[in-house]
Amino acid sequence: MGHHEPEAMSAGCRAHANSTSTDPRERRWLCRRRRKPATACIRLRAAWLLMLVMMALASIPSSAAATVLPEQGIYYGCSINCEAGLDAARAAGLSFVITPPSRSVAAALQARGMSAFWNVSYRTPRPDLVQEFASSPTTRGWYVADEPAQHDAGAAQWWTQQIHAIDAGHPTLSVHFGCSRSQATGAMRPFKDVADWLGTDCYPVGPGSSRVTGPSFAGGAAVAAQYGRTFWAVTQAASWAEMCGAACGRTEVAWPSPREMQIMRDCAAAAGARVIAWYSLDKILSGGERRLQDLATAVRSPQLGCPR
Repeated sequence: MGHHEPEAMSAGCRAHANSTSTDPRERRWLCRRRRKPATACIRLRAAWLLMLVMMALASIPSSAAATVLPEQGIYYGCSINCEAGLDAARAAGLSFVITPPSRSVAAALQARGMSAFWNVSYRTPRPDLVQEFASSPTTRGWYVADEPAQHDAGAAQWWTQQIHAIDAGHPTLSVHFGCSRSQATGAMRPFKDVADWLGTDCYPVGPGSSRVTGPSFAGGAAVAAQYGRTFWAVTQAASWAEMCGAACGRTEVAWPSPREMQIMRDCAAAAGARVIAWYSLDKILSGGERRLQDLATAVRSPQLGCPR
């Protein structure tokens, strides 16, 4: 992606913001009534969202609702006071997060029956964190690289070797930009012996473009299979303008519609993705209640297949 973002927030060519950023856009909460505590406001929204989701599910035929989809989670650049955001994610139907290692987050996830792929980038290797969280019941794996540059393959490989020496029971994951099989091949080949799971993303989604970006997951899956790696996918749930926009050479400002997100989800599922991770909860929370509802609709809707 050509950007050097703290890995807690990254996946695709998007605006890079540290999870401890003071950017007011990253700190906005859902409730406009300032007299209420922020966490209480988000919990209220999460409860309201859950009710809407359950009402929507009740109208789906049982045969459609039973369709099996890959497990879905979301990026979350949070390390403290994350409970309200996790409630919103859980209400939307998400079961895991990609986030920095944190004892408080681990405890909050366990209380909600959720799990984490801990963000431990090769850029800032922390063996002590791997050692601490290797035995946590919430640990699903280690997220080691987000669209890394080819010349970083050696550093990433060294780091994943250190992780495997400490924790042989959980996989390492990396994601690479790939809007075509040739792009995926070029980005993934240097890392074919690095991460256990190789994933792709393809941004941005604009009006109608999900029918182009969605099927690109098939190319990434084919490359991962060629190298004997598990394939996973990162899908876009936030406005491109919020994530990167003109800084990445594109000007799309609209948020993806539920249908556009569903197309990306279904195409990732059709490609055989082991899990699907949406980007990102921080951006969606800043977008308000409607964006949470749109995400829940995309996450929970029955499969309609990948457009060709």
